[in-house]
Amino acid sequence: MRLNVSADSKRFVRKRVDDELAGVRPLNVAVVGYGYWGPNLVRNVMASPSPELAALCERDPDRGYTFRSRVPDVPIKTDFDKLRLDPRLDAVLVATPPSTHYALCRHALQAGKHVLDEATHPPRSSAHTWSAAASHPAPAWDSPAAGRPPR
Repeated sequence: MRLNVSADSKRFVRKRVDDELAGVRPLNVAVVGYGYWGPNLVRNVMASPSPELAALCERDPDRGYTFRSRVPDVPIKTDFDKLRLDPRLDAVLVATPPSTHYALCRHALQAGKHVLDEATHPPRSSAHTWSAAASHPAPAWDSPAAGRPPR
């Protein structure tokens, strides 16, 4: 029986092996929120060859228990402020109720983290201009300061 592997899959595996041999560390990410959309983000991060799921930030104990039963080796944090200041963390993926997105994203960006916000925000108020967050950009990923050599 022959295993049918796509060229894209081979490329992803080859890149991961090349990065490990070159001493390049993966992008450490945390998912914030494990309600409606958080499980999808966790699944996608774990299925991707480059990022590593470093933590889940969830305050609800029932959701934390559900996550723990599926992913036992990833820590669960309940304090976002401590999580965003963790120097080992490179990025946060926000999947919380929409009313919390702006503050969480702004604080993560001000802490120098890359941010993926799973929701879009209409420009209906000055709170959604993101100007405060943009004044403190995260470091470029391909830079020695970010722990990854330039390509």
